[in-house]
Amino acid sequence: MRDQIEESRARGAEVVIIGNGAPNFAVAFREDFELDCPLLVDPELRAYRAAGLRRGRVELLSPRLPINALRALRSGSRQTGVQGDPWQLGGVFVIRPGGELTYRYASREAGDHPPVDEILAALEEGVDSIPEVAAAPLVQVRLGRALSRIVDPFIVSSFDRTGFRIHSLSFRPEDLDVDLSAGLPNGSMS
Repeated sequence: MRDQIEESRARGAEVVIIGNGAPNFAVAFREDFELDCPLLVDPELRAYRAAGLRRGRVELLSPRLPINALRALRSGSRQTGVQGDPWQLGGVFVIRPGGELTYRYASREAGDHPPVDEILAALEEGVDSIPEVAAAPLVQVRLGRALSRIVDPFIVSSFDRTGFRIHSLSFRPEDLDVDLSAGLPNGSMS
């Protein structure tokens, strides 16, 4: 999006970057990439959690990771060091005045970015808002279920942070659409 800042502004939008490093890293990042847009820092990851963005370790096994790294190298981006939380995955959001969300993209692994034309299309007038909870990709759901079968026999690893992250891979919002009172006398929950 760095090269599309002016086009975004021509469409009435402002590109805002939120990073999870310290302010001194943000200054260096702005200078290195010659950015002319708001650059905010969130080392506590509050914005990332509010946006539902994931932290990932399992994603290091993704076959797309080397392809993403090669694409970044070709575009002139070089990894010079880790700043902030190296496990935090990013995302792209188009939020209209008034809070209407017209585009949401949550990265699946490091270097995973949406096509710029999709982002620019979401800036157009008349684009419908999207639901705030996006379903997990089927591959992710299947991976989560397979990994859950591995950690479930070991009670400790099934209920710690690692277990939670593994189980959350296969979470689907529609799984919550269950009536737990069915079959109980008088529909009571006791």
